[in-house]
Amino acid sequence: MPGIALSPGVHSRLVKQLTELKEGKNQLIDEFYPLPSRDREEFCRLLDKYLQRVESLVTSTAPQKNCQDNSVPFVTLDCAVEVKNLDNGQTFNWQVVMPLQTKVGKGCVSCLSPVGKSLLLSQTGDTITVSAPRGTAHYQVLSAVMI
Repeated sequence: MPGIALSPGVHSRLVKQLTELKEGKNQLIDEFYPLPSRDREEFCRLLDKYLQRVESLVTSTAPQKNCQDNSVPFVTLDCAVEVKNLDNGQTFNWQVVMPLQTKVGKGCVSCLSPVGKSLLLSQTGDTITVSAPRGTAHYQVLSAVMI
């Protein structure tokens, strides 16, 4: 991906994440969606798309030793995302995580939730629409930083 600089730390975390997700993909899918369903198919597509994008990023971008910025070009798992609710102007800081991670807490959103699915792979400046049981919300992605 031309013009993208990744710090060595971000690059190595993404490579590790990619390896772990590839190895545990089928188990992960079966754990959350044991039976055939539309949700299972959607999650499989999202996971495949995520793996392809991250693999493309890490194989086409060498870590830059002088880069201290932990920004990522799109929202990944385990990155801090700042968003602005375009409906009411509020700003939120979230971290997109796997649902069973031990560090899930305040400010964490599961990649299986409506917000997490909408955020994953979005880029700074993108506007996303989240359809959830409470209604529809519109957010603009302000930043994505690996933490």
